[in-house]
Parts: sequence; structure tokens; C-alpha cells
Amino acid sequence: INEAYPYEVMEKDARESEIGAKGLIFLPYLLGERAPIWDNNARGVFFGLERTHTRKDMTKAVFESAGFVIKDMIDSIEETGVEVGSIRFSGGLARINLISQLKADITGKDVLILDDFETTAIGAAILTLVGVGKFNNVKEAADKFVSVRMIIKPNVKNHEKYKQIHKLYKNTYSTLKDLFSERKELVDKIYRDKESIIENL
Repeated sequence: INEAYPYEVMEKDARESEIGAKGLIFLPYLLGERAPIWDNNARGVFFGLERTHTRKDMTKAVFESAGFVIKDMIDSIEETGVEVGSIRFSGGLARINLISQLKADITGKDVLILDDFETTAIGAAILTLVGVGKFNNVKEAADKFVSVRMIIKPNVKNHEKYKQIHKLYKNTYSTLKDLFSERKELVDKIYRDKESIIENL
């Protein structure tokens, strides 16, 4: 493990923790959350933290939260009657194999890792090429420029365990939802009062 590469350090840590991070849940809403809960007031929370938990468990909980967020989005989509067959994964986190496996295990879906990690520019190029008439549609252009490097299958036994853990994850947010709003009001009041004092100096 090269300490200069934090991805490697984090993955090693998370692999040495147990499934479910020994009962530790992380809500990853550091800047609020968009789809599917649309809650600007939500914030990050470690729930169930005990003195026996280690850095490795906290890292595992953070990794698992990435899978729970995807699971929430898939559930929201499938509630409309649209079936999600698989997940395509790119970007920096796609370099961490464990996160890809966790997303597969948590969602129960195949995770397809794209050959090119930086796909935002490719997506923009595809839309441009379709727009200027070089391709008939997005699928045709994507078939030309996008390739899959690896397919990760879900572990069925882990998926069954994660169903229960995901339920606790969702209940943690729903229980804290009103408190997030209360916290926001309190923070706004405290800092507004502080700004008023500074302005009067």
C-alpha cells in the first residue's frame, strides 16, 4: 500500500472492517442531499458510534453509504415502474474496487465499470456530435465511444444482509429529518445574531 495514494489506504482500511461496519451507519449528506430526498437541511451523521469502532469501521461506513445512496435512487426510479437492469460507474470512486462491489451487493444489480474513468467530457462530446448530426442518437454515439472494462456481480448473501442494513440507514434519516430542520433554524439564528453584533461594533 502506497501511503501517497489515499484511495489505496482507504480501500485497505474498509476491507479490514466487517459488513455493516460493525453496526455503524453514515449519512453522507455533508452538503444536504438532492435526489431522491431533496433535503437541503440534511447533514452528515455517524449513527451508532461506539468506543470499539476504529478508523477502518468509519471508512467502511462511508463506503457503504455511497451504495445506500445509489440504492435509494434506484428504488425511487423503480417505484415509477421503470426497471433498472444495471449500474454504469465512472469517475474517481470507480478506481476503488471495493466501492464498486459494495454498490453491487447493496443494490443487487450488476455494476459496469467503464474503461475511461473521466466520462463527463465524453458525455459532452457525445451530445455535441449528436447535435451536429454526426450520429443519429445518443445510443449510437455511446456505442462508438463508451466501453466497459469490468462487470461486477452482486454477492447474494451480502445483498440479503444489506437489505436489513439499508432499512436502518433509511430509518436513521427519517428519524432525524425534523431535527435537521431544527438544527438549521438554530444555526441561522446563532450566526445571524453574531453578524448583527459585528455590524454594531
